[in-house]
Amino acid sequence: MSATKLNLILEFGGGAEFLFNKCKKHDVEVDGDQVSNW
Repeated sequence: MSATKLNLILEFGGGAEFLFNKCKKHDVEVDGDQVSNW
């Protein structure tokens, strides 16, 4: 199962990395908003 997961990560690495960075950026923005609202 982990091997298949690794293959998927390798095959869709670019897209997954993009989505991951997008999510990370979104999380940071949300955290920043929460901090500024506080």
